[in-house]
Amino acid sequence: MTPSTATTAPGLTAAPARTAAAPSAATRTVRYALHTTRMTVTNVIFMVFTIAMPVGMYLLFSMMFGDEAEGTARGMIMVNMAAYGGLGAAVTAGTQIQEDQRNGFLRQLIVAGLSPRSFLAGSVMAASAVIVPALLAVGATGLATGVEVGPTNFLATIVVLWLGLLPTILIGIVLGMVLKGEAPRWPEASSP
Repeated sequence: MTPSTATTAPGLTAAPARTAAAPSAATRTVRYALHTTRMTVTNVIFMVFTIAMPVGMYLLFSMMFGDEAEGTARGMIMVNMAAYGGLGAAVTAGTQIQEDQRNGFLRQLIVAGLSPRSFLAGSVMAASAVIVPALLAVGATGLATGVEVGPTNFLATIVVLWLGLLPTILIGIVLGMVLKGEAPRWPEASSP
C-alpha cells in the first residue's frame, strides 16, 4: 500500500506525502555557516572586542602617532589595527565550536546528518565571513580620518589581510575542537 492510497479512520485526515528530498551536503554546509555567522555577529562581546576596540585603538594611536613619517604612519596603524580585529574574529571560530560542544548542539548536528567535512567547511566559511566586518570597520575609519589610499590599493589590502588570516581560522578551529570550553575549578576546601 502506498502512502497516497492509505485509508484513514473516519474523522482523521491523511498526512500529506513527503515530496521534498533531504537537503544536499552543500546546502547543509551553507545553512550551518549562515547560522554560525549569525550567532557570532549578534554576540555583543564579539562586536566590542573585534570591531569597536580595534577602531578605538586605531583612533587613539593615529591621534598620537599618525603624523609621523609624513603622515604615512596613520596608514600603517590602520592596517595593524585591522589585522588585530581580524585576528580576534578568526580565533572566535574556536570559541563558537566550544560552545556548540558544551551545549550539545554539535552532537545534534551530527545526528541530523551534518558530516564532519561539512562541519569543518561551514566553520571555515563562517569564520571567514566574520573577519570581513572587522577589517572593513577599521579600514573605513582610516579612510574617514585621512588615510590616503586609492580604492584598488585599499581593496587589495583588505583581501591580503583576509587571506593572511585564513590559517589563523584553522588554528582557532583546531583549538576549539581540542580544548575544553570550561575554566578549571579549584577543589573546595574541606570544612574543619
